[in-house]
Amino acid sequence: MIPGHIKKDGDDKENKPISFQLISLPPEDVLKRKIEHWAFFSERRDKIEDLRKFILAEQPEKALVFTAQTGQVEHIASRLQYRGVACSALHAKMSKLDRKKNLDAFRSGKTKILITSDLSARGLDIPDITHIIQMDVSDNEDFFIHRAGRTARAGKTGINAVFGDERELRELARIEKKLGIIIYPKIMYGAGYVPLNRMKPFNKIPRRRAGQTFGLRYFSLPWNWSRV
Repeated sequence: MIPGHIKKDGDDKENKPISFQLISLPPEDVLKRKIEHWAFFSERRDKIEDLRKFILAEQPEKALVFTAQTGQVEHIASRLQYRGVACSALHAKMSKLDRKKNLDAFRSGKTKILITSDLSARGLDIPDITHIIQMDVSDNEDFFIHRAGRTARAGKTGINAVFGDERELRELARIEKKLGIIIYPKIMYGAGYVPLNRMKPFNKIPRRRAGQTFGLRYFSLPWNWSRV
């Protein structure tokens, strides 16, 4: 706690010093300590179907799905709903009534999956989000941070899953190195998903430094989602 004084411009008789206190909070690196980061290789044309299979395998309690393209929000939600996945959407073209209805359902847990865009999610404060799912990778790490930071609040832990093609995973490797985090590559197999290295950090097995380009060899297990 650091005390200090500030004086306003003008006559000292009319402007008395203003006292203030600066409170220093203990640092807490939520991205490193509270959130587990997963990476899934997924071609752009396969992402929605891969998302569906991930949701069925993981069964998240409360998942927020991000896409950078506002026009894709309703499309993703419609595709999931068509395949039997209960979810709702949040985008700029919705009426205030529909927006409130979908948000209330997500907050209460009635709906466990909410699809949104970075723009539409601005200002949202929804507690107890267990999973963040990123459907793309921006070249600006701030988007990664703001998305991932929606989970693991109030001392809880969370999962941040990223779906990317080869180009996007190269960008993800750069973000990983810059932020000093560890990302675990995984692959869907059978009725669930398998960590490529049995849950060991992927920058160790195979030998790969944090930030080194994601090569397809890190996603080399056979794809078998026929039972999902």
